[in-house]
Amino acid sequence: MYIRKRKGRYTVSIRHVGFKSINKTFAHLSDGRSWGRQVEVQLEQKRYKDISNASKTTLKSVLERHLAERMRVARAPKKERARFNTICKSKIINRFLSDLTPSNFADYRDKRIEDGAAAATVIRELSFMSVAIHKAIKIYNCWIPEHPIKNSIRPKEAAPRNRRLENGEYDRLKEYCKGAPKFKKPSPYWCDAIDFTIESALRLNEQLSLRWKQISFDTMTMKIEAK
Repeated sequence: MYIRKRKGRYTVSIRHVGFKSINKTFAHLSDGRSWGRQVEVQLEQKRYKDISNASKTTLKSVLERHLAERMRVARAPKKERARFNTICKSKIINRFLSDLTPSNFADYRDKRIEDGAAAATVIRELSFMSVAIHKAIKIYNCWIPEHPIKNSIRPKEAAPRNRRLENGEYDRLKEYCKGAPKFKKPSPYWCDAIDFTIESALRLNEQLSLRWKQISFDTMTMKIEAK
């Protein structure tokens, strides 16, 4: 172990056969010596894990890589991009992986909820970051001692709604769509869209991704492709 002082800070360097030089800088000499002894013991016992990549890799760079992969396979790529853009508004993305702690993500959760985000939205954002960090640890060679996003950090999601149209709501909905002031002119096509949604029970993304080849007018059936 070699310690060098420069500009009031202490850089600890450790060299061991089979490993590249391991370096870390500290404000206090005692902290540097303590860290150095721990690393030397881990090296001798073959338990040492190199965090050098994680110490120079930001959360944003990991999220960008994860987003690029998700955009190729996601059913709703625009939502993936929007989720990424929302996370990027937080200062947490500038932190290095090795510096991330559970409290950082707890603070992120609290700030998002304080800003009015729904619990389900925050859960999806945390999951997006969690998967990206997991990939960084397992695939991108950015090892860190523990995953910083714990299950206990995720907010409790509200019970799912089981909403059905009540008496009179269907007729009022149709009348609104025919002449609602939010539309520049009456839109009777919305009525057909509503009826199609109710009768088919398809999700919105399933409706928007329908192709003519999935529809058979001979058998009056429709084939929904699983993704």
